[in-house]
Parts: sequence; C-alpha cells; structure tokens
Amino acid sequence: MKILIVDDQEMITRSTSTYLKTKGFADISTLTDSREVLEATSTNKFDVILLDLNIPHLSGKDLIAPLLVIDPDLSIIIISAMDHRRTIEECKKLGALDYFIKPIDNVRLLNMLSQIKETKTANKSEEKQA
Repeated sequence: MKILIVDDQEMITRSTSTYLKTKGFADISTLTDSREVLEATSTNKFDVILLDLNIPHLSGKDLIAPLLVIDPDLSIIIISAMDHRRTIEECKKLGALDYFIKPIDNVRLLNMLSQIKETKTANKSEEKQA
C-alpha cells in the first residue's frame, strides 16, 4: 500500500513515516509543501494520503476535491491540531475518509490503514473475478 504524508512540520512527517515503516508499511512518501501534492498524485498512484488541514498555501480542506478528481479511489485522512466538529463534518462531506487530531493516535491510525488495505485488497480481488 502506497502512502503519502503531507504536513508542513517535517518532524511530523518523519516520525509518522518512521512509525508506519516499523509496522510494515514500507512504501511511504512525504511532502511538506501543499503546492506539490496535486502534481505528486498526478504522477504517482497513492492508496492513502494523510493530509494536514492547516498547511500553508493550499489547505488540506481545499485539496480534498481536486485529489478525488485525480483519483476517486484515494483514501484521504485529514490530520489537524484543531478539533472543530464543523470542520470535521465539512472535510468528510468533501470526501475525506476520516479526521485525526494531533498528536495522532497511532493505534487508531494503524487500525484505519489496516481496514483500508483490506478493503482495497478485497476490491482488487473482486475486479479480477469479474
């Protein structure tokens, strides 16, 4: 499973990437500039994007719709230090799968990624059988 972590705080991208690699997720890319996200997803097929909500230039919320136009099968998980119910609901309405409050709950994240992986694997199996 291919994962992209986008956060302007390099410490967060590095620590999350390192943690996920220790849990068996080897194909991880990171970006700290939101202006590079659309190009990266146009040239690479990611399964999951962990996307910071409050990132300079283009907010995570503003990137959800264009990312899903590029890849409707993309699973987007918003990460933010803010716990605002309205923003969480807006992001989910735009197509984000889930919303994590920083610091990221690693157990919850691993469970979410495992569910996504199982779903994508099942969908690929169904497509092959059809």
